[in-house]
Amino acid sequence: MNQIMKTLASKAKTTIEQTAQTVREKLGNIGLKPSLCLDEIASFIATHPDVTFETKEFLGFKYYFYTLTVNDLTFFLETRGGSGNYILKLQITSTEDTLYSYHSYQDKQSLTEPIRLCTEITDTINGEREA
Repeated sequence: MNQIMKTLASKAKTTIEQTAQTVREKLGNIGLKPSLCLDEIASFIATHPDVTFETKEFLGFKYYFYTLTVNDLTFFLETRGGSGNYILKLQITSTEDTLYSYHSYQDKQSLTEPIRLCTEITDTINGEREA
């Protein structure tokens, strides 16, 4: 009986530690200050010298696709319009996960409103701008 209680206590302790770590990771992003807006990120992607760019036309509309990899981050931008000024999709991924995703058809976010981004993204963008 004593051994069962020790085993149960050990499992409970491990579970609580894992849960606490997960909560700390999730809450880590809550305190981030908004720093960049969608327009700034899109401009960074579209004007970067290492971006790959493709244009396609569907039903008379021109669509522009940009892909950029910097460090371990991949930026994807899809726009449409005569000058590609309407952002349809903007996605930022790391090797493990999607860090940020915007879809014009479902998000009601202003393109000029600052958004919360993890420091990995802001450091990469700001570091590339300064270079």
